[in-house]
Amino acid sequence: MPVPLYGFSDAPLAALAPNTATVINTGGVVTYYPFQPALDGAGNIYVGNYVLSGPNPKVVKIAAGGGSASVVSTGGITLGAICGVALDGAGNHFIGDHAYDRIVVVTPGGVASELAISGLSPTLGEPTELAFDAAGNLYIADYSPNARIVKVSSLTVAGSTSSGVGTMLDTGSYTFSPGKLTGMAVGFDGTVYIASGTDNTSHVVQVTASGVASLLNPSGISFLNPQGLAVDGMGNLYVADSNHNRIVEITTAGVASVVSVPD
Repeated sequence: MPVPLYGFSDAPLAALAPNTATVINTGGVVTYYPFQPALDGAGNIYVGNYVLSGPNPKVVKIAAGGGSASVVSTGGITLGAICGVALDGAGNHFIGDHAYDRIVVVTPGGVASELAISGLSPTLGEPTELAFDAAGNLYIADYSPNARIVKVSSLTVAGSTSSGVGTMLDTGSYTFSPGKLTGMAVGFDGTVYIASGTDNTSHVVQVTASGVASLLNPSGISFLNPQGLAVDGMGNLYVADSNHNRIVEITTAGVASVVSVPD
């Protein structure tokens, strides 16, 4: 299955498949500052617009294969700036509202609510990337000022209410600076991948399902300001190595290579 990628400003949404790169046609629906696409089981793509001014931020649903798109209704909730979208097994949309420090949940029927996260101190800051593990736990990249990964378990979505229990993911000796948490993804085996980068320093931390944290150091590859992570259905990790202008694929065996993107 193609891996969707995202960009900034009026950059188009693109997809990578083996030896193929394509720009996804949204059928005239504008995606502005598209952030962190999500896929559902039917291959539809959901992407949030990060907009602090101008057109209202929205989540766009792009039909499988592209060509047509629609806007996901959030009911009476007005979004501020969207940095992450994820879908659970029941088809509920979880939307990271970076501007208003919250997660908005939209059911398949279009009922929206603000996720109440108990047990978390300090409370959620500016959420960016979102991801689910196979057990249905939600992971949130809490960008700033907390600079941490939040795990939300015991999730309940019931119409106009949604709730869960929040804890901070233990990343061992690895810490992150506010505003430098630049990517997060969860593998099929429960491993959480976290990117942190600036123009001068960069690293990707991996935390296994058993809680062991380590740096990801693929042979022959170094990262500089990684700005996004994604995992495909086979467990391969993709890193948007921003300052090197490339996509790096790391297989489940730990073999790294630069993805060829045809012109």
